[in-house]
Amino acid sequence: MIERGIVLHSSEYKRKGTVSVSEDFALTSHKFILQDIRSGEAPESYKLVLGHAGWTRGQLEKEIEHSDWLLQQTSKDFVFNTPDDIMWNQAAKALGIQTTQITGVGGVA
Repeated sequence: MIERGIVLHSSEYKRKGTVSVSEDFALTSHKFILQDIRSGEAPESYKLVLGHAGWTRGQLEKEIEHSDWLLQQTSKDFVFNTPDDIMWNQAAKALGIQTTQITGVGGVA
């Protein structure tokens, strides 16, 4: 992994270790993608994502089945062309969630 970084990119770019996520998206976590970006051999669209989360086999699928995740359809245009500072608010709004009503502070009853 690129020191805990992953490149989310359009699916036409394929190198050893690239993982296809869907028809439109793929992930590459080897440093050669950074070299390809620098040399002009970059994917059509890409976004460097720092950090990651890991799951045991089947864990993510179980979390999705238990509605622990909010899922929605997206597009390459939204993922790669929406400014990061407004992306999450737009995604939440599409699900009917007002982010101003969410707090990062937990409570104890």
